[in-house]
Amino acid sequence: SISLYLVDGSVRLMADIDASSIKEWVPAGSKERPLTYSFDGAGHSILNVNWRIDVSKYPYAGFIGYAKGISVERLTFGSPGSRVELRGSNSSLTQAGGIAGAAFSSSFERVTNNATLVMLENSCPGKNLSIGGIVGYSDSGSNVGLDSGNRGCINNGDLLVNVPCKEGGLVGHNDGIVTSSTNYGAILGKISGNL
Repeated sequence: SISLYLVDGSVRLMADIDASSIKEWVPAGSKERPLTYSFDGAGHSILNVNWRIDVSKYPYAGFIGYAKGISVERLTFGSPGSRVELRGSNSSLTQAGGIAGAAFSSSFERVTNNATLVMLENSCPGKNLSIGGIVGYSDSGSNVGLDSGNRGCINNGDLLVNVPCKEGGLVGHNDGIVTSSTNYGAILGKISGNL
């Protein structure tokens, strides 16, 4: 049970995690069963990420798939050279981010993504495909970074997408607030006038 790992309503990392043995990743949280507990990295890292996510099964793709009413803080995802490959086709919707695919009434503070995101195939180009270094889709109740103190987010991972989409270094499609955050990753994709 996850309740064994909850500290004040959050899952808290107690040490760095070496993820090199994981090849296929199932994102935490789906639209049917959103992730509703917060995640505190406590300054630790998830290292050596080299994952594949099948977006035909998991259209909300990232470390977290679908977040609702949570906070993610003090976490570094990936080390230099880390990579998340988004494979498979989903004809209706794909929202992908290094940390979360979709965020609803959620906040991200002091989070760093170092993993490159690569979309290898997808059949829903255009407005139904959103990819961001931190979050793929962020609703109006969500925020990436905060003004006060050193509480912003950083994306160092490149975004490599071979179809037109909503793509951003921090957030792919943003209806929320992005504050005191920086993208250092390259953004490579196709331009379309239909977005």
